[in-house]
Amino acid sequence: MLQNSTVTGNTASQVGGGIDVAGSATILNSVIAGNSSVFNNDDVDGSGPVFAGNSFFGTTIAIDTDLNGNTNGGGDAKLGELLDNGGSVLTRSPLDGSPLIGAGSLGFLPNDSLDADGDGDVAELLPIDAAGRPRNDGAIDIGAVERIVAETIHGTDEANLILGGLGTDSLFGEGGDDTINGGSGVDLLEGGDGIDTLLGSQGNDLLRGDAGDDILRGNADNDVLEGGAGADLLDGGSGVDAMNGGQNNDTYIVDNLGDTVSEEGGNGTNDTVQSSVTFTLGAGLEHLILTGGAAIDGTGNTANNQITGNEAANSLVGLSGNDTLRGNGGSDTLNGGDDNDKLFGGADADQLFGDSGTDTLNGEDGADLLDGGTGADAMNGGQNNDTYIVDNLGDTVSEEGGNGTNDTVQSSVSFTLGAGLEHLVLTGSGVINGTGNTANNQITGNEAANSLVGLSGNDTLRGNGGSDTLDGGDDNDKLFGGADADELLGGSGTDTLNGEDGADTLDGGTGADAMNGGQNNDTYIVDNLGDTVSEVGGNGTNDTVQSSVTFILGAGLEHLILTGNAAINGTGNSANNQITGNERANGLVGLSGNDTLRGNGGNDTLDGGDDNDKLFGGADADTLLGGSGTDTLNGEDGNDTLDGGTGADEMSGGRNDDTYVVDNVGDTVSEEGGDGTGDTVQSSITFTLGAGLEHLILTGSGVINGTGTGSGNQITGNEQINILKGLGGSDILTGNAGDDILEGGNGNDTLRGNIGNDVLNGGNNDDSLFGGNNDDTLKGGSGTDTLNGEDGNDTLDGGDGADVLRGGKGTDIVTGGDGADAFVFDSALAASGKDTLADFLTGFDHIEIDDSVFTELTAGVALGGAFNLGAAASQADDRIIYDAVTGALRYDADGTGNGAAIQFATLSGAPGLSASDFLVV
Repeated sequence: MLQNSTVTGNTASQVGGGIDVAGSATILNSVIAGNSSVFNNDDVDGSGPVFAGNSFFGTTIAIDTDLNGNTNGGGDAKLGELLDNGGSVLTRSPLDGSPLIGAGSLGFLPNDSLDADGDGDVAELLPIDAAGRPRNDGAIDIGAVERIVAETIHGTDEANLILGGLGTDSLFGEGGDDTINGGSGVDLLEGGDGIDTLLGSQGNDLLRGDAGDDILRGNADNDVLEGGAGADLLDGGSGVDAMNGGQNNDTYIVDNLGDTVSEEGGNGTNDTVQSSVTFTLGAGLEHLILTGGAAIDGTGNTANNQITGNEAANSLVGLSGNDTLRGNGGSDTLNGGDDNDKLFGGADADQLFGDSGTDTLNGEDGADLLDGGTGADAMNGGQNNDTYIVDNLGDTVSEEGGNGTNDTVQSSVSFTLGAGLEHLVLTGSGVINGTGNTANNQITGNEAANSLVGLSGNDTLRGNGGSDTLDGGDDNDKLFGGADADELLGGSGTDTLNGEDGADTLDGGTGADAMNGGQNNDTYIVDNLGDTVSEVGGNGTNDTVQSSVTFILGAGLEHLILTGNAAINGTGNSANNQITGNERANGLVGLSGNDTLRGNGGNDTLDGGDDNDKLFGGADADTLLGGSGTDTLNGEDGNDTLDGGTGADEMSGGRNDDTYVVDNVGDTVSEEGGDGTGDTVQSSITFTLGAGLEHLILTGSGVINGTGTGSGNQITGNEQINILKGLGGSDILTGNAGDDILEGGNGNDTLRGNIGNDVLNGGNNDDSLFGGNNDDTLKGGSGTDTLNGEDGNDTLDGGDGADVLRGGKGTDIVTGGDGADAFVFDSALAASGKDTLADFLTGFDHIEIDDSVFTELTAGVALGGAFNLGAAASQADDRIIYDAVTGALRYDADGTGNGAAIQFATLSGAPGLSASDFLVV
């Protein structure tokens, strides 16, 4: 007899590796398995009958079966290694899934608790094997074999613990808060009323929670879980499970991509799926929580979903409905879909897309991307450097100040950066604007025409495409115009402006700014002596600087316009410059190149420099200097001075009295007639005045000539020999130094020889001739002329008409010519100064003597007895003594007194004279 024994792990060289029975044997509550023999019957062999009860045989033998049940040929008993299981010897314990029962006890359930096997007894043990597993279907003898049967068990209205066996069980909790474990096999577990816990254990089980807030948990196999009424928890386990929560708000645990979750629509508003794999909410489900550590995705449905990511990188999609998405950890992508959604990025760098509707996006921690979509959305990036996509004028962006230095808004509509935001990028193709804040902003335009305003802070503005307006505002800014014709305004501070492509306008503002126009023809606004302007050479022919301070054009710049009200200066370069003054007195210098200079208002000085220049004086009294080259000078309004320089220049003074400097036979001078009476040419070459010109002054050291016009001219010679011709009009001709020839021509002319042995020809009409120093020849010509020999031994010829002739100092020869002439003596008498009156006609001509020289005579009083014919005075009151033999004419201040008479003239031919031929003045 063998009882309560385990025979395993033996090897025999003959039959019966475990037991060899020679006669009859009885085996009770024992396990004989896992043995081997070299022949057959590995576990039991023998010739006699074996009576067995509640025992397990690994290989088949011929035995009688006992009512208590045996397992014959059961295969692997699943026994573990030898262990200390609490006995005096090492024993083997059944492993998980073993059909064996190791031990049992009847004392742990109260009477009338449960009829487990339906035999009418209500006080029964539910055995637990040595591995700790419940054995509903097994007998309780130690070492006995469990009988595998399919049971149907119904609980009571109390809180029942129902354990299925190895078979296909149907377990019903009925009333009460039950705990049901299906055990092995394909089981049906139904909780009934109450808050039940259903555990599928092994096999493809069906779990039904029925009424109450139940917990349904499947196993590693493919289970079906039906929550029924109540807020249930459904966890299918690791297999491919189908879960339906039924009524109320249920919670589903999903861990397999094959798991399906269905919910009866309208029976809950907070049904939640907790999934460790990628999952899409079906109809009737509201919430999704991603679990585990894998990078998985979650998608909602048309309901108002709450979708929460795990700590890895998730993609969460709300679809339609007012959804709430939370990324938690990991770099997540959240897409709200349609309607009004709330998105929370959580930790790490997330991407939040609101899509349509009025959405609220919160980036929280990490460098996040927030795109509200088409509605009027509210976006808050939270910590770190975030990026915002704005496409609606109703979008709002807020940033937690101090939590990032590169927060960026990308906007397809006009936008102003709020506090805590640093950068703005305009997108799309619309004509929109962007405004910064007090931070150091980077603002970038799109390809259309934008207005970008930095406000305060050290900002960087980039226009990109389109004709943009960039305004840096306060502080030190950097502006980049990009393509097309842009306007760059630096504002205050020390700014850097780069026009780049296009015909740009650059205005650095009040600070000392650096401006570079880049390609094409650019315009620069300069207002600070510290401003610098640079241009990419050869990329434009009309680059212009508008300056309110003195400025010199650098390389690659063509034009300069002076602005403001200050008296400032402008200088060109080697290019063909256009330089324009303001309304004050400016100094404009073209340097080399074919320059155009315009003075505008103020008394300006324009210097063309080298090459062929055009100068326009503008209003007021300007000085125009052509320099070298063939220049064109236009004085315009005001009393201007025009000096063409060394080339063959064209000069036009315009209105008022202008002065021209001529030094080249190719120079031309034109004047607007009637607009001035004192237009003067200063010429170092022979020159003839044109129409509208009044005065000519010969300069330099050359022997040159000057000729007037038909009007009254003033012509002045230089220090050399000149021929001056007045032609028509009442001219004033002045010889200055040199032996000059002055010809008055027609008109009442005034001729002055000044220094040198000059020849003065009055010509027609009534002329006034002044010989000046040296020995001059004065010819009155026709008309009533006045000839003044002045210093030197002069020759005077009055010509036709009643002339007045003054020999002046020296020994002069005076001829009155036709007409009643007056021979005037008003110069101090000297022994060497004896004039010759060549053609005095008694009774027709007369001699005027000045009482300031002839002091003993009285003006207006006839000579009477003061006149005496003879070689000397005969009476004490004789004053004028005329020798009729020699023609000598003397003045005796005291008559017959001791003083000697002084001869002051000789009358050729000794004409007869009387006191009536004299006039004392």
